[in-house]
Amino acid sequence: MPRNIEIHRRSEAHARQEFDSAFSTYISTAMKSSDDAVNLERQGYSKFALNYAQTRECEFWMATDAHSGDVIARLGADFSKSMENLGSVGFFDCEPTPVGKSAAVSLLANAYSWLKEKGACAAVGPMDFNSWFQYRFKVKNHESAIPDFPWEPPPCDFHLELFKESGFSEHIRYSSFFFELPSLDLWDAYIARLETDHKRVLASGYSITGIRWDENLEPDLRKIFMLLNRAFAQSPMFEEIPFEVFSAMTLSTLRSKNCAGSSLCFSQEGELVAFLFSFVSHDTAIYKTIAVHPDFQSLGIGNALTLELCKACRQMGLLKSAGALIRSGNNSEMIGRGFAKFAAASGLNEYILMRKDLL
Repeated sequence: MPRNIEIHRRSEAHARQEFDSAFSTYISTAMKSSDDAVNLERQGYSKFALNYAQTRECEFWMATDAHSGDVIARLGADFSKSMENLGSVGFFDCEPTPVGKSAAVSLLANAYSWLKEKGACAAVGPMDFNSWFQYRFKVKNHESAIPDFPWEPPPCDFHLELFKESGFSEHIRYSSFFFELPSLDLWDAYIARLETDHKRVLASGYSITGIRWDENLEPDLRKIFMLLNRAFAQSPMFEEIPFEVFSAMTLSTLRSKNCAGSSLCFSQEGELVAFLFSFVSHDTAIYKTIAVHPDFQSLGIGNALTLELCKACRQMGLLKSAGALIRSGNNSEMIGRGFAKFAAASGLNEYILMRKDLL
């Protein structure tokens, strides 16, 4: 490690609050957005995650310039026994300079040693804890690429190449699809295609509602939480988190964004059987998550909720839509690609989660 770099470890910090403040507010020149609101949102997320870290088996490091004291790199590592001896490295950022690269390599080496001490045989990254939080690199695609959105991983070739040089290779690929309709009338065509399933679902006794901002909100959030745990139990890098953490993250999004296209489907007995989460970002409807209870799949419920999203887009006058960060090959990606065939303009961005063997 170069002499002009100092490494700081959170568990050994004399002033934990100072460490957390420096760690959470640091954004490299490569990752900093021109939109101050986006930077503040990222910093708020880091503070929230560091607070949650108190309940996990994890560690954090920072590298600073020995002369100026400025942060030039940061990294976190997490070990969860529920992931079968698989650790993660995340919260990664560093300056796109030779010194920043040297600092990042040193932090990664510290993370590998710490994870091996905990019993991890491999590490995935970049991943902040698990798939509830931020993860993946965005792979720049200059052909037919969609706009950069504040909720997605920022593109940074320097960081991606650094991980590759450190021994990481592609583990899972994801995509975001985007399309812009030529006119609002085309939403009516989509709605007509989905209407048969929508009518059948309602005729079978199911009910569909939007987010209920009344006394039902907390009970609904608990039902959504249980449904997501059940629906995504077998998804890569998924694990249960405390309901309080889920609720805080979800409420933050619901209150800060227009989520008019989101909907819930209940059985006759009042059981939540499906949930579609969407929001509006930069005049674009973001199709973020759809979950259907395993016992209620193949009944057209997913199409019924998608119809509700199409109706909301029509009513809001939105011509643009995007499916956000979807694992390649799943049903949501297929739906998005089907809609994109009729678009006036469309595009696709890709992302990768990486893995490195530690043994």
